[in-house]
Amino acid sequence: MMILRTQRSVSSVARVMGAAALMIAVAACSTSQEVNPAAGAANGVARDRGIPVVATVPHLTATLKLRLPLDDYLWSVDDLTRISLARRAIINRCLQGFGVDVVLPRPVTGIGPRTWMERRYGLTDSRDAALVGYGLGERDPSKQPRESDPDLSPIALAVLTGEGAALTRGRPLPTGGCSEEAHRVLNGRASGKDHKADTFLPQRLSMESFELSRRDPRMVEAFDTWSACMRAAGHHYEDPLAPFTDKSAQGVTQFAIDTAIDDVKCKKRTNLVGIWYAVESAYQNVLIEDHRTELDTVATANAATSEVVERVLVGAKKSGSSPRRPIRR
Repeated sequence: MMILRTQRSVSSVARVMGAAALMIAVAACSTSQEVNPAAGAANGVARDRGIPVVATVPHLTATLKLRLPLDDYLWSVDDLTRISLARRAIINRCLQGFGVDVVLPRPVTGIGPRTWMERRYGLTDSRDAALVGYGLGERDPSKQPRESDPDLSPIALAVLTGEGAALTRGRPLPTGGCSEEAHRVLNGRASGKDHKADTFLPQRLSMESFELSRRDPRMVEAFDTWSACMRAAGHHYEDPLAPFTDKSAQGVTQFAIDTAIDDVKCKKRTNLVGIWYAVESAYQNVLIEDHRTELDTVATANAATSEVVERVLVGAKKSGSSPRRPIRR
């Protein structure tokens, strides 16, 4: 939360609008699922039940369109963009209602992995490997242009954050300002329908299933097989995530591209992606059963938020997002 003392830029204020842009940026630098920095791994019962049974192992290479069982409870990258757009619309409308003529910037899109699964098991796209190696090409956050940052006045920040003023234009500010009001609307609290869901639970379980699958003896064996394939091609890595931390494999160099191409080829030869997907799906199914009640609550809350988002975006499209009259900033 920002403290109202000096003027701040819109780019700083944008952090109040929600976690969507942050999650996408984090995903661009990580092979794991979206992350709540304040949340640790869930203490699921799965780890005490031994190794879950895997009935079938599909033969897979690409991961872009794959879905894990917990994805039914997680927002997709596209979902997060729409939520961020709705949050922006709610905040802009609230600001204008208090005479603040500031239209917050649109959320950053088109950066990082296109889905949470795209790089979850390392590099899997042969075309990307040949073009950009282990990088993200035009989707690299560092390659995005920076917009100028207009300053916000103290009154604008007060209305946005709820700090520094009790009344604006003779009206009491909502608790937490317009940013917190948007949060309440999106979560149904404004209508008294707060489902009190642990919305970060699916993320924590997804992180746990990822770590459990990496330690699974079937994956240890699969990593060894993949590593042997890579050694035969002249590369020395213990697991498929190691190249991402190898400085010599970064950038669009011939070495990086050759390594990436061989990496994808070895995944295909060893069916590493199919094995990993089957093993992690098994862990996720156990975790879902262990947390069925909580996840059902999350699903209900997500459905309610989805309805609000659609309603807000339709309304914003009809009314337009620009202020209709000049108002004091």
